[in-house]
Amino acid sequence: MINKLKMEKEGDDINLLEHFYICAVDMISAATTEVDIDIDDEKNREYVRAVIAGADLIAYRMIQAQYHIEWIYRWSKLYKIEQTAFGIADEFLARIIKMKKDLFDPDADAEEEKREELAKLQNKEFEQKPKTVINQLFRFWAKGTIGYKDVRDELDVMLYTGSDTSTHLASYTILMLAMHQDVQQKVVNELRKNFTVPSGTMIGVPFIRMNRDPVAFGPNPELFNPDNFLPERVSKRHPYQYMPFSCGPRNCIGMIYGLFSVRTIVAMMMMNFKISTRMKFQDIKVVYNITLRITNENLVNLTPRHDFWRKT
Repeated sequence: MINKLKMEKEGDDINLLEHFYICAVDMISAATTEVDIDIDDEKNREYVRAVIAGADLIAYRMIQAQYHIEWIYRWSKLYKIEQTAFGIADEFLARIIKMKKDLFDPDADAEEEKREELAKLQNKEFEQKPKTVINQLFRFWAKGTIGYKDVRDELDVMLYTGSDTSTHLASYTILMLAMHQDVQQKVVNELRKNFTVPSGTMIGVPFIRMNRDPVAFGPNPELFNPDNFLPERVSKRHPYQYMPFSCGPRNCIGMIYGLFSVRTIVAMMMMNFKISTRMKFQDIKVVYNITLRITNENLVNLTPRHDFWRKT
């Protein structure tokens, strides 16, 4: 996209919307399907124009009461334009699905799934390949759990919602920066200050040290002190000071679920048992892994708590 924009004549007015749309569709299709569709090809550009036209028609129909009546709408020119746009989109999605299906090996995927399930049952660690949404859909499709239309509809939603929102946000941001030259210069200055990481560099983030920083957690950050997470204390810390689920656009997609599940487990244990242990805090040894782990066995004693629901 940048190279194409460099070829535009300097000083000419340029509508960035289609350029950004093509770029966004190209990015999200590659990320979600792992298929190179060459969105810059004229045949694929038709998809972008069809999506924009279809969205405009749907919005227009919503504010025209007479077109809410299906048989009236079907006799209008708008319906014909809509169907043409949807047909182009369907053809585009079908082409992606075919290309992906040619690459997908259901037998190899089934074997991989068996190895994963066996490792889970045996509580063993295993190297798991990244699971894109489209790969999961093809897995279910191969099993007969879902059909072609289900795959097509999910792909349609991913491509449209992912590209449309990104396109407009990026284009509006550029437009605002074009209007406000002083802010644009601040952005450029900030970008110049960043540390450019050379290609191929491996970076490790020391979460265990960051999450035990005495500046943020007091002179004894190693101690177990739940008061460190009282709202008034959390509000005084940088949001990236404590990152049990990572942060930013690459954070854990199951963070909210994880927090709820942990709270549920701990709450149920507290309501039903009094818990004790012979281990001392200073005896705990941790080891670096995918997640932080205690090398000691988590040995505790449980005493049924019969009085939790008793009125006091």
